[in-house]
Amino acid sequence: MNLEYAHHSNLSFGETTISDVILLNILKSNNPNIFIRQTKQDEESEFGTDWVWWIGSSKLGWVCFAVQAKKYYTNDNNYKTINHQVLVNNIKTSQSLILEAHASAIGAVPIYALYNYVLDKNFDLGSQNLNYSKGRYGVTVTSLNTIKKAVKTYGGRKFKSLHDDPSTFPLPDLIKLTKIFLNQNNTNGYKYSELLNSNTKIHQKLPENLGLMPKSGFVFMNRDLKFEQPTFAKRALVINIDKD
Repeated sequence: MNLEYAHHSNLSFGETTISDVILLNILKSNNPNIFIRQTKQDEESEFGTDWVWWIGSSKLGWVCFAVQAKKYYTNDNNYKTINHQVLVNNIKTSQSLILEAHASAIGAVPIYALYNYVLDKNFDLGSQNLNYSKGRYGVTVTSLNTIKKAVKTYGGRKFKSLHDDPSTFPLPDLIKLTKIFLNQNNTNGYKYSELLNSNTKIHQKLPENLGLMPKSGFVFMNRDLKFEQPTFAKRALVINIDKD
């Protein structure tokens, strides 16, 4: 989706619409190394994540990412909804906790995908000046820990603040760094990686349901109350890196 054109046309789209347009554009590309699957309409839930991404190959293994999408609000120069909460049995629960639970259930790295159109006056990467063009920052990714820190920090939701962190970078770099990680650690199980500061599990094969619907859900505990809430991912994206 061209967020710049949408902005100058005074059109506003939410994360779900942007994600669906991205999914459609991926389909139209007919790339044989990319496969997508969408959750069936009757299985969708507000209680879950936006994406599950699998990057790897049958030879190297696979890294899974549980992804929560967040839109950058151009006029406000911040990500206003990164601390969004949803109601679970009438109790407010942070989306970040749900993301973390879903990631744990499927052996994934919890990350955020940031959908950006940034005005020139606000396009400041701080110390992370990677000499990329501005257009490369249409979709960036960042770690769950970076989001948690941003929520607690004054000014932490601004573009510069989030992109000054080394764990925030353009989406193409995620594919490149994952490939390097798999080439260096071609074994089953968890390995700590500087990739988004996480313990990263290497899966030897793709699960049948691609992590869209994990067997275990989000376990909510509040004083004497404990219950399990099923979680879903709305879309799965598989990127095979056997071929460039």
